[in-house]
Amino acid sequence: YHLFHDDGRVRGMIIIFDDVTKNLELRDKMYESEKNRALNQIIAEIAHEIRNPLSAIKTLVELIPYKRDNEEFQDKLTQIVPEELDRINSLIKTLIDYARPQGGVKAVVDVNKLIGDCVSLVRPTIDGDRLLLEEEYSCGLYIEAVENQIKQVTINLLLNALEACEEKAKRRSAALPLRIRITSEQIGGNAVVRFYDQ
Repeated sequence: YHLFHDDGRVRGMIIIFDDVTKNLELRDKMYESEKNRALNQIIAEIAHEIRNPLSAIKTLVELIPYKRDNEEFQDKLTQIVPEELDRINSLIKTLIDYARPQGGVKAVVDVNKLIGDCVSLVRPTIDGDRLLLEEEYSCGLYIEAVENQIKQVTINLLLNALEACEEKAKRRSAALPLRIRITSEQIGGNAVVRFYDQ
């Protein structure tokens, strides 16, 4: 702050230093707490989501002794089992990426696949009667980024949108279902992703 003489000339200054270390530590703790809350919410739903493909795989495996010579069954087995395993793997990988500490190496990332992975992680928490998730993606969007960091941001935005819509849905004045919309497009040399909620 400037200090002035009576005639308006500057005669000195007051400089105040604030140590913001504790504020930064508190912010980091709040971030971790928020992330853990979100993780707990997602994990509870993911457990159910993983059971579905496991049940399909278990059913098919149990039928092998009875239908091993059936060509149609063999085709179904070789198609469904890898698909269901890929689905489980994708859910777990996205969950690990979200929980992993920040850091990593930049690589070329398919934006729409990344968003799709994040959406698949939170989709089990979406109640279709109260909330709809709309997606509109342009093809061929790639960026150079640290994938797990972008996933963390994307999942946080989705969870914030879900939480805001759930709060609004609790108030009777809100028309149901509410909508969350995600779009991606190329503008100039940039990949632009937008999240809309009500």
